Amino acid sequence: MKTGTVTAATLLAFVLLAPAASLAEPYLAVRTGYKCIVCHVNPTGGGKRAEFGSIYSQTAMAAERLDLRTGKAIPAGGSEPESWTGRLNDQFAVGADLRANSQYVAVPHDTDTFAFTPRAQAYLEVKPIADRLTIYVDERVSPGAATNRETYALLWFANRSAYVKAGRMFVPFGLRIEDDTAFIRQGTGTNFNSSDDGVEGGLELGPWSAQVSVTNGAGGGTETNRGKLISSLFAFVQPVWRVGISASTNSNGAADRRMQSVFAGLRTPQAHLRVLRSQCRSEGGPARALQRGVGIRAVPVHAVPPRRAQEQRHSPEQRAERDRAIPAVARVLLGRQPHGPR
Repeated sequence: MKTGTVTAATLLAFVLLAPAASLAEPYLAVRTGYKCIVCHVNPTGGGKRAEFGSIYSQTAMAAERLDLRTGKAIPAGGSEPESWTGRLNDQFAVGADLRANSQYVAVPHDTDTFAFTPRAQAYLEVKPIADRLTIYVDERVSPGAATNRETYALLWFANRSAYVKAGRMFVPFGLRIEDDTAFIRQGTGTNFNSSDDGVEGGLELGPWSAQVSVTNGAGGGTETNRGKLISSLFAFVQPVWRVGISASTNSNGAADRRMQSVFAGLRTPQAHLRVLRSQCRSEGGPARALQRGVGIRAVPVHAVPPRRAQEQRHSPEQRAERDRAIPAVARVLLGRQPHGPR
């Protein structure tokens, strides 16, 4: 059997909407030394990008930039246009993620198949109190009928070192990679198809991050017992390496499910190494099951085209634009202040 997959995004969505949102890829965090909160609205990553993440994706990741007013490519050395981040005003911001997959499967002595599968999410971010209270909505609009992935209220403490979140959310467990077919996503059931209803609390103290959630454990469905899913994530992040652990337990009466995960990332001159290990244990009922999985992935340093990476790394205007967009909490974590062109 031969299988081929091609992924593409429409040009309009890429230029106007995609910069404001994206599924998470932790190799970018390993490469930059950033925490998830630096580039995403959600402190645990995934979903809509924050202003800094949107600008970073357009200035440091794009192979070629287009002028949004003319649709023409910006020549090398030309003045950079202002980035579009989805920000409408101080209280409202929007975003979207539109992707299309095509897959061809050839099986000897059987019928070949060729199929298209679109994926689309829409995001809304409302800030009734700037830098303190956020109401966030993440809606999957394709494929199939529209379904809600996340809807929650997020309240930061005054010093921006702690927050509480309540509503529907992705529980904090392991690295939130895009590939939902990986063991740590599929085997554990903590993926982009498994949001849950409950509360979450988090701490952001320098290089340390900690999140703990208590949710129904019903995958967003109707609760049927008093048991709850308790999930936790602890990480220590440095500019060139990071390490973290996660644990989860779900008490649902018929069978308890416990999971543990260890992950790490290392940036080297040649590649960014990501190591993940997860273990799932189901207990109770007529059967017991234990699953373990280990994944190692090395991403070449030049995931960004070399010429473009060189230009962006040394552009004072883009560096200043990105720094101005770093949220206050991220500046505290990174020890940076916004500055003008140098």
